Amino acid sequence: MKLEDLLFKSNSHIVIVGRTRGGKSHTVAKIIELLLKKHKFFVLLDYTGEFRIPGIKPVKPLFSYKLLKNSLAEILSEIIRIQSQMAGTWTYDSVAKAVEESNSFPELLQRLKENSEFPVRDSGARAAYIRLNMLKPYFTESEVYLDRHVILHGLQATARKMALTFYLVQLYNMVITKKYRGFYVIIEEAQNVPEQLLLQLLREFAGYDVKIIIVISGESFNEWALGYNCIIHSMGGNNRALIYRHGIHHGLDKLEAGKVLMFWVDKNKWSKEKIKPSRLIEIKPKYIEPEETEVEEEGETESMKTEEKIKEEEKIETETKEAIEVPKDNKENNSEDNESKRDPRLDRIREEHKLLSERYMEMASEIGSIQGSIEEIKREIEDLRKGNADEVMLDVYLSQRGLLTLPKTVKELDERLTRLEFSRFEELKENLETLSNKVSELFGYIESFKEQLSEISVKLEKLEKISLEKEVNEIKIESNLDEEKQFLEDLKKIIPEAEYRVVGDKVIVRTSYIKGKERFEKYRELLKENGYRFDPNTREWYKYLTAREEKNNV
Repeated sequence: MKLEDLLFKSNSHIVIVGRTRGGKSHTVAKIIELLLKKHKFFVLLDYTGEFRIPGIKPVKPLFSYKLLKNSLAEILSEIIRIQSQMAGTWTYDSVAKAVEESNSFPELLQRLKENSEFPVRDSGARAAYIRLNMLKPYFTESEVYLDRHVILHGLQATARKMALTFYLVQLYNMVITKKYRGFYVIIEEAQNVPEQLLLQLLREFAGYDVKIIIVISGESFNEWALGYNCIIHSMGGNNRALIYRHGIHHGLDKLEAGKVLMFWVDKNKWSKEKIKPSRLIEIKPKYIEPEETEVEEEGETESMKTEEKIKEEEKIETETKEAIEVPKDNKENNSEDNESKRDPRLDRIREEHKLLSERYMEMASEIGSIQGSIEEIKREIEDLRKGNADEVMLDVYLSQRGLLTLPKTVKELDERLTRLEFSRFEELKENLETLSNKVSELFGYIESFKEQLSEISVKLEKLEKISLEKEVNEIKIESNLDEEKQFLEDLKKIIPEAEYRVVGDKVIVRTSYIKGKERFEKYRELLKENGYRFDPNTREWYKYLTAREEKNNV
């Protein structure tokens, strides 16, 4: 059994478990290297930012409110339920209500903030607002896509745990809505995801050809992990405890250095294997740096203030429980001490509880009154039916009660549903036509680009031809210039007054006054015989060393 077998020959998810500094990161690095070699797409959720992958740039997470909208209440309630079961339920109700009334993430935050302040004082809204506000910079209204290396190490502890959970749920929603298939997801420090939510995601992803590789610490190992492929590193002193408690193979107690215990769930087979270190993936020391988000007051960071609010919230909850659990025998004896030492925040909680209780009683009374009215209407309608009242009388009665507009038959409801489906179909049709037009425009741009590319190719050919002709002319000039210099040197011996110079491919001969008519005639004849021409404007003789002079002569 090899690591490649668990990765590519089995359809099961993989659970990597081990103690701190037990080699889990080296196993993940080797898995990434194998996925790169096989050209498999993967998403790495790097909790501490310790991996460096060649050719892949790490990015911060981005969250789409549109993709997470329907899951926010469940995620936050599961996260808060770890601290308090009742608080988790309150949070679910508060967030679900706020989500229904919000069209964007800033609106949701504003709604939660309003509900958390006086006079509402919704504790569930307050808990949700404090936590969501930490992730405010990472929510976007634009489209989000799959990133191969997502790092979370720039966030505080609570925000980092939420970001990991949010990204997994968003990834699942992208798989469903955008139909992404056939890739791998590597989750570092997966023990920070609420266990029930993690198990639900493992079950759901399996149905969409998405393979999850989760990495957890030894303390978080549970029996459910044996339902998947496992890679278990040595736990040190906890090896035997895992063997006896969860039925792990006894070979775990005798693992040599550098080896792991693998479990192939499809074949129910255990094996000791050595995983070679990756030569491609670099592993940096784990370092979690605080996020530097400045705020206006007191120079503190937003994330630090939020952490303090969460700690304060937990402290209030603990103190409230302690205040409730005071023994009855000591209540009277310690009443004076309690009055002096009582935290003023407890008075605020009692005041809010009193307001909530009064509001609850008012709502209960209103609900009872509404239920009585409904029962009365039912009885009156039944009396009309028993008295063989015709449809006109029933319509008159319903109109008096303001109920005439309600649908009275299943057929009417069915007609409304049909109209709704048809309107949605028309909207989808318009969207498809818009998309088709955009595709046509894109093809038009491609054709235009091809024409421009063809024109550029023609221009390049012309430039190459000109460049080649220039090189040939330069070679020809050098060749002719050597011959011409020889002639001009001979000329100077006969006519010492003659002077010459070379300008490009043109040779220019000029003389001062020549004594003697015969010498002057001889000088002119020699130049003419050698192809020189006289320029009356400059009083100079010239000759071109290239073909154009020959063309002029012809």
